Formats: sequence, C-alpha cells, structure tokens
Amino acid sequence: MKNTIACRTWQYREIVAESKINALEIPFLLTKEKLEEVKKELEKYKLSISSATVNIDLTDEEGPDLLEETYSLLKKENIKYVFTSTKSGDHSKETAYENLKKMGETARRHNLTVGVETHPDLAYNADVALETMQAVDHPNTGINFDTANIYFYNRNTDSVSQIQKILPHVVSVHLKDTEGGYKSPQFPPLGQGIVNFPEIVKILKDNNYTGPYTLEIEGSYFRNVESKEKRKEIYRNFLNDSLEYLEKIDLL
Repeated sequence: MKNTIACRTWQYREIVAESKINALEIPFLLTKEKLEEVKKELEKYKLSISSATVNIDLTDEEGPDLLEETYSLLKKENIKYVFTSTKSGDHSKETAYENLKKMGETARRHNLTVGVETHPDLAYNADVALETMQAVDHPNTGINFDTANIYFYNRNTDSVSQIQKILPHVVSVHLKDTEGGYKSPQFPPLGQGIVNFPEIVKILKDNNYTGPYTLEIEGSYFRNVESKEKRKEIYRNFLNDSLEYLEKIDLL
C-alpha cells in the first residue's frame, strides 16, 4: 500500500480537488466548531484530512494539557498525524523537551503521532533534531522532515545525508524543492530544484516508512502577484508540474 500523498493547502482546496490528491494537511488548529466547518467544506470537494497542525507554547507548563480536547477530536476523525512547529524561545531547551514529551504522551493516549517541523530551534538540521529526539525519547514524538528547509536553515549540507542521520525518527515528510540558497525563498515545483527526491524516497521505502508525504507549495512564486486569478493559475501549474514529477518517480 502506498503512503498517503497530501497537500498543505487550504486556500486553493478546489484546485487540489481537481488533481489526483484527495487529502489535505490542515494548516491551522482544529477546535470542535472549526472541525465541523472544515468537514462540511471538504465534503464539497471530496477531500479528507491527512494531518492537522497543532502548535503549543513549549515554555508554558500547562501547554500540553490544553491538547486533550484537540487530540480527542482528531482521534474521533481517525486522523493519525499531527504537524507542529515549536521552539524553546527564551526558555531552556530542557523545558521544551519535557513539554514535547508530555505532548507525545497525550498523543499516545489518542493514537496520534506528532511530527516536529524542520524549524529552529529544535529541529532545523539533523544534529539538532537528533539531540531533541534523544532528549524527548517518546515513541509518539518524531520529526516532520522538510526536504527544502534543510537548505533554507543550513549551509553546506543536503537532504539525503540529513535524512539518513535521523531516519528512525522521521514520522512525516513535507515535499518541497529548493534552488538551494541559504534563507532563500526560491521553492520551485518538485523536480525543478536540487533536492534528490528519488534517493530520499528510496531511503524511506527501504526503511518501511509508512507516514504521509505532504506537498507544500509556498515561497516567492506567489509574492507580488496581485491578481487572484493569476495566483490560482500559478498554483495550478505549480501543483500539476509537481504531481507529474511525483508520478515520474513512482510516488503518486
């Protein structure tokens, strides 16, 4: 069985519905009211939720406790994966680690897996992510590996060597290409940048990766485009080019 292929898009959900993708990663927190609203909207397009964004303040001791209701909602909808972008801020990393562990424990009770995004300051490269995972040490807390953020936040590295270092901890993947510049927002359609997707996919397949692959479309391609229709056209072309590439490498 192939992994779920999803898209991290809400604004252009009707365009995603035209494609071979039938699942979305919801880029905002789902409350009970918001979930019902989202479900009604997705039913119109025959789309499902592959994963949901759940961010908490890791410096707040009560932060993990606030997840109980949200995680309960996700469990009822049979959503298995949580995406989170978190950081320790001005507090110690030890505080963040402890709260990530609590977050993982809450996830375990609801049969969820948390993927920490490839962002500063807890997971922006493999060494830092590995340090975080070893400190957290919870089976329901892992890494959401972003194939382009590795280049955005680091110099002189590559996605293949980075994913090999943290492979046992990768629970979800964001598919995003890049021209490779440090802090450069140039994220072209998949296959048009420098990310070695065939090798990354092979590594994951060889290690029985079962999590979702989520196409993330963002960056400079949409900046300074005032026309709503023009933005839709750019997005549609971007998505179609990326999906054509995923078919070429047998991921779709």
